[in-house]
Amino acid sequence: MAPDEAKHYARILKILSDLDISVEYTYAFPAGKKSVIVLRCSDNEKAIKALKEHEMELLKGSDLYKI
Repeated sequence: MAPDEAKHYARILKILSDLDISVEYTYAFPAGKKSVIVLRCSDNEKAIKALKEHEMELLKGSDLYKI
């Protein structure tokens, strides 16, 4: 999840791009004052690790049903 502002989505893409991780597809939807951003990357495990290292809030697929 990320704050509902484009600059936060851009930050996610920059983190991934710097590590040569391609985004195959993405979609997002609002959740209050935040956005849920779903990504499919060329290397999902590497993407997860990178986003965690940058203290991004990550959800499991099963968490989406609780929103």
